[in-house]
Amino acid sequence: MLNDTQRRNETCPRCHRARSEWRSNNDEGVTLDGQTYCCEGCAQNTRCTCTLNQSAVRLEKNVLDGPDAKAKGLE
Repeated sequence: MLNDTQRRNETCPRCHRARSEWRSNNDEGVTLDGQTYCCEGCAQNTRCTCTLNQSAVRLEKNVLDGPDAKAKGLE
């Protein structure tokens, strides 16, 4: 069991994302074969879904806040 300091300093063994940036499983990550990863993508060695989720959020924010938002009725 990790203490609070160890949990704060933990990183994903696959993508090295800091635990404070994990979003899967209520920010607890995904455990597979005794190892805890930031997301299912890293646990299964497919692709970090945290990165994909962050890109989607940035894209959505750019669309909603961008210069054309008013013209598109998105504001």
